[in-house]
Amino acid sequence: MYAVEFETVTEGKTIQIPEEYAEFDSKNVKVILMMNSQNNSQTRRKPGTARGKIFISDDFEQPLDEETTRRFYQ
Repeated sequence: MYAVEFETVTEGKTIQIPEEYAEFDSKNVKVILMMNSQNNSQTRRKPGTARGKIFISDDFEQPLDEETTRRFYQ
């Protein structure tokens, strides 16, 4: 199975497949629908909402010890 992506406008309950994908005509296909949001304010994150919920230690950028490095690259 492979996937293609294209944008189209539905006509009632019908989706037109572009001519370049004619190989899909009269075939069983899996359809995933995603609608563009007209109001992006619903999906935008509000800055600062995670303030105080995340902790990064002072040694975050320091090299890892040998054992941790070895286990990470197993």
